[in-house]
Amino acid sequence: TDAAGTTDLNASLIQAATVSFADAVILTTDVTINGTTVNFGNTVDADAATNDRTLTVNATGMTTFAGAVGNNQRLLSLTTDAAGTTDLNASLIQASTVSFADAVILTADVTINATTANFGNTVDADAAANDRTLTVNATGMTTFAGAVGNNQRLLSLSTDAPGETDLNGSPVNATTVDFADAVVLTTNVTINGTTVNFGDTINADAAANDRTLLVDASGATTFGGAIGDAQPPLDLIVWRSSTIDVLGNVVRCLGDILFNSDGDVTIHEGAPGYTTVTGYTFTVNAGGLLTIENGAAVGSDTGLVSNAPPVFRPDPDDPDRVLVPGDRVHTITGTIGGDESLGDNLERGFNLTLSVYWGDGIVTVIPHLHAGDHVILFVDGSGNGVPVITHAGDTGPITFSVSRDYPIDFLVTVKDTIRSTLVLTNDPGTKLRDVRDVDLNRVSAVASVKVAGELTRWSEPPPAYLQPPPIEMPEQRRVLVETSLAPLEQRTARYDELPPQTESSVENVRVWYIVRVLPSGLEVERHPLPDTIASDPANLFVKLRAMGLQNGRYRIYLEELGFPRRLVHEFYKSGNSFGEPVRERGPGSNPTSESHDTSGEADYRPAAITHPAAAAAILAMAGTKSRHNEAVWADRVDNALEHWARRNEAWQRVRIVTAD
Repeated sequence: TDAAGTTDLNASLIQAATVSFADAVILTTDVTINGTTVNFGNTVDADAATNDRTLTVNATGMTTFAGAVGNNQRLLSLTTDAAGTTDLNASLIQASTVSFADAVILTADVTINATTANFGNTVDADAAANDRTLTVNATGMTTFAGAVGNNQRLLSLSTDAPGETDLNGSPVNATTVDFADAVVLTTNVTINGTTVNFGDTINADAAANDRTLLVDASGATTFGGAIGDAQPPLDLIVWRSSTIDVLGNVVRCLGDILFNSDGDVTIHEGAPGYTTVTGYTFTVNAGGLLTIENGAAVGSDTGLVSNAPPVFRPDPDDPDRVLVPGDRVHTITGTIGGDESLGDNLERGFNLTLSVYWGDGIVTVIPHLHAGDHVILFVDGSGNGVPVITHAGDTGPITFSVSRDYPIDFLVTVKDTIRSTLVLTNDPGTKLRDVRDVDLNRVSAVASVKVAGELTRWSEPPPAYLQPPPIEMPEQRRVLVETSLAPLEQRTARYDELPPQTESSVENVRVWYIVRVLPSGLEVERHPLPDTIASDPANLFVKLRAMGLQNGRYRIYLEELGFPRRLVHEFYKSGNSFGEPVRERGPGSNPTSESHDTSGEADYRPAAITHPAAAAAILAMAGTKSRHNEAVWADRVDNALEHWARRNEAWQRVRIVTAD
């Protein structure tokens, strides 16, 4: 027919190799056309009386709709067979059922309004341009059984909110892909676009749940509804995207979930309830920021993560805590997981692991921690311990208390501080990375405790007791003395002369030594001193400097056989300087007698002077003291010399024996 006028098709069957209606066509009955080439050059409508007309076109060649179909009067159905190709050059097609069994070429922007729309074969733009759009508004099922845009990419492919879209063809190539209705995967589907939006749910078909959805988008990718809530697909992969937003409250896959983004990845808090994104594994590689909103969580088949990096708050070290031999336990406490009162996400994570690398090399691992747990662990001196875990709830921080009883064999090797490292890791099946230069999967902290090293080191054994040699009586000499006191009475006096020991013989049984005095008053590190200090006291501090003594407090003692040891001198060393201790009244670290009056001046005198040579050495070392102190020291020396003279007299014991 020509372009002018209208053609009324009231015949149920038209068969011709070529069928061409250049004018408007009105269906006043159900019509079937069989041909090689079929062309509708103008509009096609049902008659005014009813809109339940059907049009079926079976063409082995090209079927063309150049005008709107059903715009004035909607058709009941529009159908083409599998053979051939359908050219949609009409801007609008309206029918209760639209089914294109053959390949479809879009030579215009097309909108289809229907209850059911089916594309049984491929859908492409025409060769001349790839800026064609296809919009399907169907309250029922929309099916794409073939690839879309595989030969010629579409500008956009859109479906409206009502109904459901069955993706049974792959790939889908369009600059913009927007499925506002629910999507069912009945095959593995790949979508290539600039912007990809799923406004509703995504599920696998009921027959099988091994479907994979792969999205490769240079722009934004949005998942607006739940995924896998009814039938989880196998894998969900966003191979590339500028941003990824997950808005649905449930994303569940039986296989892997992989989000690769050049920009941000945001897991939004869904409503109602919490958003949970889980797969067998879950991986995020974000070129921007990964954001898990409060209430949301991501995870794998083994665990869940709600804070990335994990929140870890060990309590601060106690600066007053010191390990000593009788108290060797280091306890570390704190919390794991987010605390909303501190601005964190609500903690929903589980399968977290706390590893403690103790200062002596022992490693303690506490796996399978769950939000709301309370953990107590004591590790004994052998490195053994079993955690006690109490599960208090499904959300909230985890509290922990871990203790280590360090063996004394280790403590003696520690100089001052023990440092332990604590490492908290999220679920190992969840791997997260973004632009931040931090590890989103684990966090560590260091806990320290002081050690009283001087108290925990092995002390030197005390010097062996020197048994004094037996006293041998010297040879006795008998001397007869005549007296004229009583001429009538002859008397004979007899006495034994005991030669006194010489100074050299005394020195053979005396020992000089120096000890270091700890702040606690304990004396350690005994070192012998040469006996020459008695005769050459001026060189004493020269010798002490040569010994390389540590800074601190020292005492010099003299031990003689048969006498208790005597404190000769006490002093402090700081660098190359030597000074004597300041003594003050009261219970200080170096007290003096309350009865001793120093007239407000420091008392530089040693606690005891028991040997004249030692007294001379002390006086020589006090050369820089004040004249007042020198006078006091001189008195001490005189007293010591007098004491020594009395002791020397004891060596000369005289026994007078009256002879018969």
